[in-house]
Amino acid sequence: MRLGIWQTSICLLFLVEGLIAQEYRGSLSGRVLDPSGAAVPGAHVTATNVETTVRLTTDTNVEGNYTIPYVQPGTYSLRVERTGFKVFERSPIEVRINQIVRVDAQLELGSSTETVTVTGEPPLLDVGSASMGQTIDSRRLVELPIQQGVAWHMIGLSPGVVKTGTNMLDENPYDGTPTYYSVQGASGSVNLITIDGAVAGRGYTNFTPPQDAIGEMRVLTSNYDASQGFTQGANVSVSLKSGTNILHGTASWNGGGNGSLIANQYFNVVNGRPKSPSGPYFRRNATIGGPVYIPGAYDGRSRTFFFFSYEGIHRTQVLTQSFTVPTIPQRSGDFSGLLALGSQYQIYDPFSRVPASGGRVSSSPLPGNLIPKSRQDPIGMGLLQYWPLPNQTGNADGTNNWYCNQSGQSNQYWGMTTRLDHNFNDRLRMFGNFHRADRDNQDYDILQNGVSGDSWKMHPRGGVMDAVYVLSSSFIVDARVGVDRYDRLIETLGPKARNWRYANNGFPAYMDALVDPAIERMPSISPSGIVGIPPGANLSITITNYYSSSVHFTKTLASHNMKFGWEMLVRQDASYSPGIGATGSFSFNGSYLRGPLDNSPAAPIGQGLAQMEYGLPSSSSINRVPSAATQSYANAFYFQEDWRMTPKLTINLGLRYERWGPVSERFDRTQAAGWDPDAQPSIAAAAQAAYLLNPIPEVSQLRVRGGLLFAGVNGQPHALWPSNNDFMPRIGISYSLNNKTVIHTGYGIFFGPGGRDYQNIRQTGFSRTTTTSASMDNGLTYPYPLSNPWPDGVLEPTGASLGVDTALGTSITLINPNPKGMYIQRWTLNVQRELPGRFVLNVGYAGTRQTHLSTSKNLNALPNSYLSTYPFRDQATINYLTTNVSNPFYGLAPLAGTSLGTNKTVARTQLLSAYPHFTGVTIDTQQGYAWYHGLLVTAEKRMSKGFTMQLSYTYSKAMEASGFLNGGDPVPTEMIASVDRPHYLGLSAIYELPVGRGRALFGHIPRLADTLVGGWQLQGVYRFQSGEPLGFSNPLMDWTKCSSFRDVALPSGQRNYRKWFNTSCFVTASNLQLSYNLQTVPTLWSWLRGDALNVMDLAGIKRFKLKERVSLEFKLEVQNAMNREWLGSFANNPTSGTFGQAGAERSAPRRVYWSGRLTF
Repeated sequence: MRLGIWQTSICLLFLVEGLIAQEYRGSLSGRVLDPSGAAVPGAHVTATNVETTVRLTTDTNVEGNYTIPYVQPGTYSLRVERTGFKVFERSPIEVRINQIVRVDAQLELGSSTETVTVTGEPPLLDVGSASMGQTIDSRRLVELPIQQGVAWHMIGLSPGVVKTGTNMLDENPYDGTPTYYSVQGASGSVNLITIDGAVAGRGYTNFTPPQDAIGEMRVLTSNYDASQGFTQGANVSVSLKSGTNILHGTASWNGGGNGSLIANQYFNVVNGRPKSPSGPYFRRNATIGGPVYIPGAYDGRSRTFFFFSYEGIHRTQVLTQSFTVPTIPQRSGDFSGLLALGSQYQIYDPFSRVPASGGRVSSSPLPGNLIPKSRQDPIGMGLLQYWPLPNQTGNADGTNNWYCNQSGQSNQYWGMTTRLDHNFNDRLRMFGNFHRADRDNQDYDILQNGVSGDSWKMHPRGGVMDAVYVLSSSFIVDARVGVDRYDRLIETLGPKARNWRYANNGFPAYMDALVDPAIERMPSISPSGIVGIPPGANLSITITNYYSSSVHFTKTLASHNMKFGWEMLVRQDASYSPGIGATGSFSFNGSYLRGPLDNSPAAPIGQGLAQMEYGLPSSSSINRVPSAATQSYANAFYFQEDWRMTPKLTINLGLRYERWGPVSERFDRTQAAGWDPDAQPSIAAAAQAAYLLNPIPEVSQLRVRGGLLFAGVNGQPHALWPSNNDFMPRIGISYSLNNKTVIHTGYGIFFGPGGRDYQNIRQTGFSRTTTTSASMDNGLTYPYPLSNPWPDGVLEPTGASLGVDTALGTSITLINPNPKGMYIQRWTLNVQRELPGRFVLNVGYAGTRQTHLSTSKNLNALPNSYLSTYPFRDQATINYLTTNVSNPFYGLAPLAGTSLGTNKTVARTQLLSAYPHFTGVTIDTQQGYAWYHGLLVTAEKRMSKGFTMQLSYTYSKAMEASGFLNGGDPVPTEMIASVDRPHYLGLSAIYELPVGRGRALFGHIPRLADTLVGGWQLQGVYRFQSGEPLGFSNPLMDWTKCSSFRDVALPSGQRNYRKWFNTSCFVTASNLQLSYNLQTVPTLWSWLRGDALNVMDLAGIKRFKLKERVSLEFKLEVQNAMNREWLGSFANNPTSGTFGQAGAERSAPRRVYWSGRLTF
């Protein structure tokens, strides 16, 4: 009967597909000796969970060694029995997530009816593994002040971890970004997040378990276990709570963070504005867990357990941000106010353009910067109604003149988890869990006029099933399956944008017929220098499924504990994201209003909006976008040996192999090998003949070679990017100097994700964009104005039918047909020391080297030999390279609908490119690399005498070579990494005040008095992180004001939000900026930093004991207690009116939250 249950279970496991299996449970191992120190074989070892009384058993082998793998995190007692010896018992033994706990036993001679009990503190040192990381227990997750209750925020308290990105301290359980941390210089996108061993996300997560549902969380930053893989970054493992023999539960209600419980935002304060309105916030949680008990039918104590959790959130947030909108005079064509700021704001008359010498075009200044009424385009002027009027003064040039402080984001969210554990007998046990969440988000109407705003609906769900079977005392098998699905729908919410039609806004009626009625929305209108409309999405539908299966075996042989197994992953994606471009997109970059020549510098602001009022789009485009359905898979095999060579020395040896299978698109709607550089398009002969009529000196013979290849066409494969060589050796060494000190060192190779997890497909040919410009002759005539942008209709996708003629005349991004596996080498050395008071101190070094990082390279870039090497603006070079010359591709049918096919002339640079029949050819060459060195310090005090704390400090340097300073550079440039943060300090602590009954102070006071003074607890979290490196793109320095680049950095006492660095070191005049100059200065500078993160969160708890097993607690939480701002988005364009200013506050102001929590 037992065997039948096992066979049935295994069949079910393999019939279901699931998530990548990443082991989260711990293990118990050790050696049993007699009084003389000789091994005791055949001793029976039993580990009993204190809360469930579930027993895990094994026997020692001939060398006296035992191993109990797959131990659910918790507290255990250990019992060792052997005939002729007294029974050995030890407790408590704490097994943490992903931890190898070593417990040796020395038996005493005597009767088995006698027991020797060893009590005391659980072992604190890691003596069985060289992996580095940090564990956060359930008490910290529940009681520490954590922003919005998101457990993922605790990742940032681990050593070697830094937070990157934006909106860093106000993220919710339904946001994917709280898990985006850089670990030892690696990108945050490669971290692997697992819940009960099943993948919940890579870099980002789609689901966050409620705080009360999490048993433990472990962040492994250097993991030398070969059974763990599919990531270059950290392994973040969460174990969900399981039920116990006693029914337990919680119910809580959280609120606050609004009204008088929130401080004014930093930019409101410095600008003298009142506090912005804030919406309500409520979070409710409930959990219940215990044995499965059916009166009169089934008693599951010590056998079957359940645990259920629920979280619901209602939150309304108010966006506070400044934008730039048209000023009142500008709405009537009056830009004279800009001219008063300087001649660089001069607008030129687009209808005065005439040919000039050298192939240039010249134009005359627009008198007074006033657009004549007769030249104002009715459609362009009519579009101004969709921008609100300015509501604040803004800067002198009119920027930041609209302040949004009323628009809200409403979120309705609920999530749940459930877990069921069943122990059939001492040999077979199983568990399963399921999670689901639903989010309905109504996003910001930032312009508060019915044009902007989106609706987001997201539905993550998934589950896992796991079975452990003990084949013998030395051989155990574990099998796991699961599934994870994520559905997302984003669409335009603004009523004016949803009901928008071209004909109702003065456009020709034919334009409405070009738009799919199912996605009919307002087109994108984007004048340079002001906020575009509508500032949101049109439509995006995404469905992602992960499936996989895994089997793991554990074998103990002598002093060797071996693990080996197989894992399989399948990823499926279905998406349809036409975006705003599917209904039309109009941009106005001011190019027709520059002067006096067409290649003169643009004005800092004004020309783009004026060009819209003239009705002259720089680009008018409309897209045809297909859906996509992709699938990829991966298989992994591994062998891991943990060898206890001596009582002091343990060696971890492992080898892992991962093979990422190719990616396929269900209907072959993708490029395949991507690119044939020698393919000859059908236009080659005609273009070469036309070129010979008007050649340029630099090119004797026009080379027209290169074209796209497609999946399943002409022998090309149907699938992409197989990876066959991902072998990953790993080694870890742990040596115990004594019972208080352990030295760890390790080295490993970790490959990054492949397949669809590596990159998306390219659907060039199956999507198509029709693009026109108002002028096809550089502003001499305007045949395609805003009033008639697509008179010849829209070009439909051709799929793969045109072969190498596909997408001629456009800019394309290629698929790398044979990507090299991105991998990281990681090595560590650290010393772990146990100190008095249950303190553990770790001091160590970590180093990494990343290889084959993504590097985007334009194969059509202008060769460096044509760039000026002068340290100033070289107008002669600019004039020469931008001179318009005869276009040999003009009028060729395959280039119809592109500027290259419809313009009679092109810039000289086009013909100097490697593939002149394309305007851009970009590919990931994977030439990038990076390295990291860090000093990592952690200190942890386990709970004793009412106090516990964790501290981590990192001093590090991260470097990278992942980008090209100049398009013609053969290799990327080494510079400080964008994730470099030299200093990081994280501290969390919980302190039970020693006051009240049973405490050190007033321990015998009456119960009524204890209600007031007893049961108090304080806790806090502190974070400090250096600012991000800042930089500039080929700036022109004013060396009369500064003597070196380092003078750009200001002393801390001189920095403020209006002047973060020394802007006087730069030349800011538009007409003097560098262009077509060879860049030699890196784009990021290690000596120039953004604002440092410096935030403290505090909380206090008061507990009331209602009954023996029932208590009530009230919690007051103050986030950002010191109300420290954290500035970001520093303007680095020297010609901008906001140059040197901070544009955003990344931290929320001080907020006070309250909560009540009932536990039983």
